[in-house]
Amino acid sequence: MRKILYILLWLAIGGYLVWTGQKVRHADRTALCTGISIGIADSDRLALISQAELYERMAPLRDRYIGTALHALPLSEIEAQLQTHPAVRNAEAYVTYDGTLHVEVTQRIPILRVFNAYGDDFYIDREGYILQMESPHAAYVPVATGRINVRPSAVGTQPVQARSGSAESAFPLLNELYAMAGWLHEHPFWNAQIQEIHVLDDGDFQLVPLIGPVILFGRWQQAEEKFGNLFTFYRNGLNVMGWDHYKQVNVKYRGQVIGTRK
Repeated sequence: MRKILYILLWLAIGGYLVWTGQKVRHADRTALCTGISIGIADSDRLALISQAELYERMAPLRDRYIGTALHALPLSEIEAQLQTHPAVRNAEAYVTYDGTLHVEVTQRIPILRVFNAYGDDFYIDREGYILQMESPHAAYVPVATGRINVRPSAVGTQPVQARSGSAESAFPLLNELYAMAGWLHEHPFWNAQIQEIHVLDDGDFQLVPLIGPVILFGRWQQAEEKFGNLFTFYRNGLNVMGWDHYKQVNVKYRGQVIGTRK
């Protein structure tokens, strides 16, 4: 008797699961889109995109989404359209049974803003891609100026650093700037201290700090050693002599720190 009841119980559970499964599938085919929810990752610390911009980017079919069956929404097309925004790294669209079309966007993370010799203004993101903004949003990152004779259109959609299997980057200057900006991004003290990387006519980098004299850095090499020597000079030189005592500090040559007085 107990065995029979046990079997009947499992049959009832199985029947219920089949019935609810059919109801869910039916709801999936008939549920309509009643609203759109847009989420932007890290929007509290990075504001390169607004919800209004993304909502507008979903046009011209946006107004047709409301009232459309959830299963008929073109999710892949929505994701592809949102990813045409230069600041969007990734977009994911999905629906929930309450009738909401959800859009979750991940922003690109700029590490350097470049003002080239042609008047172009663009960012380089953490992955080495060029980012030209279409809106007035700004990221607070170091800027690069001076003799930068590379246009963003020449770079296109490829990263500025050397591609896998390639020994050299096709854009050596941008690659050096990207490498320095990436290093600064990983070192909070220097990222806050270095405000500008100015490219001189001979290709050397001159760093403009938040406080203290300008820094003749040279080319991007021996970074750890140069910044280590510079920090020692800050601690043992400028803290003693005064931060306005020198007009320039030269760390270009290996093992040397040369201060030029005003």
